[in-house]
Amino acid sequence: MSYKPLKNPYPLKIVGGKSQLIQQLLKVIDDCIVNHELVGVIDACMGGNRIFLTHQPETELEIKIANEKDLGTVNFFKCLQNPYLTDLLIDTIITNWEFCTTKEAFDNARLTRRSTEVSMVESAALTYILTEFGRAANKTVYSETNAYRGIKSKSLDKLLHLEEVLEGVEIRHGDCIDIAEEFSARKDILMFLDVPYVEEDKETGKAKVTQDYEDAFTPEDQNKLIDTILQTKNKVILCGYDNPIYRERLELNLTSGFEKYFIGEVNVSSAANGKKRDENVWCNFKIEPELLPYRSSSNLGEY
Repeated sequence: MSYKPLKNPYPLKIVGGKSQLIQQLLKVIDDCIVNHELVGVIDACMGGNRIFLTHQPETELEIKIANEKDLGTVNFFKCLQNPYLTDLLIDTIITNWEFCTTKEAFDNARLTRRSTEVSMVESAALTYILTEFGRAANKTVYSETNAYRGIKSKSLDKLLHLEEVLEGVEIRHGDCIDIAEEFSARKDILMFLDVPYVEEDKETGKAKVTQDYEDAFTPEDQNKLIDTILQTKNKVILCGYDNPIYRERLELNLTSGFEKYFIGEVNVSSAANGKKRDENVWCNFKIEPELLPYRSSSNLGEY
């Protein structure tokens, strides 16, 4: 089936968001739900919450969990589940964005928005402001150009009326490895993992820590996650670029039960030259060819 995009843009920009591939991914997700009689989907690294903002399953799921380690992002989406809190959020953004336009204020807001001592609404508002004032939606890198542009009140209309779309979604604050371990005994769950990508050191060929994320996800973390999904009873979709860890532990490990599939090309947000990279998924279930994008011989990339 074809999924209807939101009438307005997605409410929150995000580094590594799946908006470019969402239609393709949801075809795979729905096929997996039907073929394996699943009752739930867990987005273990919610980010911009693209899955549950777009997913429209024919049969209502019993379990819908959007998990995220970044507290500000969690607070943002919890606000959008309540019309009253959404109105407060919009008012707070309008009132506060002018105080976050310098690099010093931007860096201070980075700390404040993740503090448990500030209100949910303030945390959510600062999170939104930083995604608008960061370079390429990066909440860690200040952009004077974006800050100078400011935030127009009309642009915040995209935050309205999302409570029905997100109805029944449990927004959780937590680590993706923890939630993968918590639900590992469930055969009737799909675990969607869009973790910070593994980068390959061009000199050594070894995995290195991915840059531009607020919370580091180290090669050790990646391996711990792989340990978990190799033992899980869930159906798993693990997203990423081609990398040495997944290559060794999933592709070349014939007993892993995982296969690699090309899912599409994505624009590299940090590149100014329109560079694209191949996005892959590693799954412990079979994806039929008709659910995957056509790959021409002139575009074989890394696969």
